Amino acid sequence: MVPGFLGSIDKLDSVSASVSWTYNQNGTMRHKMSDMRISPDSGLSCEGQEFKLASSDVEDTHRTLGVGVNGTVRRGVIKSTGQAVAIKTLRVEKQEDRRLLLNEVKALIASQGCRNLVQLHAGFVTHSGQVNLVLELMDRGSLADVIRRGAFPPRILAGVLVQVLLGLHHLHGRRLLHNDIKPGNVLLNAQGDVKVADFGITACVDASKMAVTGTQMYLAPEKCSSEFSGKISGGDVWLLSDVWSLGVLTFEMASGRHPFHSATTIVAIWDALLYALEPRLPQNHPAALCHLVSKCLTREVGLRPTVAELLHFDFVTVDVSAPQDLSEWLESSLG
Repeated sequence: MVPGFLGSIDKLDSVSASVSWTYNQNGTMRHKMSDMRISPDSGLSCEGQEFKLASSDVEDTHRTLGVGVNGTVRRGVIKSTGQAVAIKTLRVEKQEDRRLLLNEVKALIASQGCRNLVQLHAGFVTHSGQVNLVLELMDRGSLADVIRRGAFPPRILAGVLVQVLLGLHHLHGRRLLHNDIKPGNVLLNAQGDVKVADFGITACVDASKMAVTGTQMYLAPEKCSSEFSGKISGGDVWLLSDVWSLGVLTFEMASGRHPFHSATTIVAIWDALLYALEPRLPQNHPAALCHLVSKCLTREVGLRPTVAELLHFDFVTVDVSAPQDLSEWLESSLG
């Protein structure tokens, strides 16, 4: 059945056909430009890759794991294997919803094979016309859940950070900007694995137009003002905006609070972001950690290190916890 909200085809605007979708009579969604196909019963295919599962093999336990602006995430099970999964339901009624779906699926496909990015199993169109993405389950929640309990020990923090860096390195190597690095989008599992998730606003930095998107408290200054973009041109400036957001995240893990925690309105956040002193950790933190954070939280884009360069910083190479150490620490901290 073809949902009434879409009809046969999206209207094409004068700028791009990238959000043009059709439905066929069995309910399969097809994106015209990429030939991405999402069926009601047999999975998803795109860019020569197939993510096939029978929808009848995926059981929804209706246990909610999270609720976001564009949909919900629930726990599920692949019945044939007993594997626990996350089922992310996305609305697709509006053209903007379908743009976010396209971004997310393309980034998930680009993420395949990276152990520090959440993996895709399949995707289905539901009877109500929404889309379910069947994803790898991260059963220890997000960094947001842990940061609420206080600061991370430096060695544990280093182990988390290096895994986030490896995930971002994979994306940046494919010219993809995550665009929304924050605690809620970094997930954990019981084995101590750390994975970046939520690719709805991920963008190719080589695109002719880049929208200013992301969560306000984690936006890089250059997304708010060209004053800080320096002499860097093209996509490089945007890749380095993920580095600023990573610096904010690292500051939070180290201190248990956001560097601009006293800013409570949008105006105050932007004022702090653009004009307050650049955030620095107190000197009672390890010198290598303070150095890394100071380099990430530099307003001048050209003075920030790339993710590849950060992977060689002392803080993430000298004394780094293994995933098993993180697993044991999470067990003792969260129970």
